[in-house]
Amino acid sequence: MNNLKNMIKASDRTLRDVAAQKGITPESISRQCNGKTPLNEYDARVYAEILGCNPWDIMYQNPPVPLLAAIMLLDETTN
Repeated sequence: MNNLKNMIKASDRTLRDVAAQKGITPESISRQCNGKTPLNEYDARVYAEILGCNPWDIMYQNPPVPLLAAIMLLDETTN
């Protein structure tokens, strides 16, 4: 499930306000909040602009986990 509903609450706005800014009905945004209508990357970006947050905050309930990695290329001279 996405985090849209929580981000709207955190912004002190209503579903109606956000829906009006996005140009959709409150019912449409409610379906996206509840996962009945999929939330795509474009929608997440639009909501993030409206709510003043990162699209990642809209798409996922948990923050990203940083990954550390090293890449070592091997060739004939490397054992």
